[in-house]
Amino acid sequence: MTITSQQLFQAISLSITATCGLIYLYLKLRQSLRERYIYRKTFELMNKKFELNDYIGFRNKAYWHYDARKTAWTDKHEIKYHRIVYVFTFFMMILVFMYEGPT
Repeated sequence: MTITSQQLFQAISLSITATCGLIYLYLKLRQSLRERYIYRKTFELMNKKFELNDYIGFRNKAYWHYDARKTAWTDKHEIKYHRIVYVFTFFMMILVFMYEGPT
């Protein structure tokens, strides 16, 4: 069985598209994990500062509680956004396999 130039081109374009999709997913996952780490560290620092302020007697609990809620909401929002990106990329890769794959 011989491979035509069109099938070879389709196989190469498919492999390039799949590789780019995997690299994109890896970069998005790394970005998401980095942001979650930053948010977690920020939250821990806020808690330490809150304990220090409480120890000194400078009690501004409402401010720190508001900040903690805002950070948690932003973290959830970012995770939701990245899930949407993953699902979209996955379905785009399936479409590429369906229409650009070897026949």
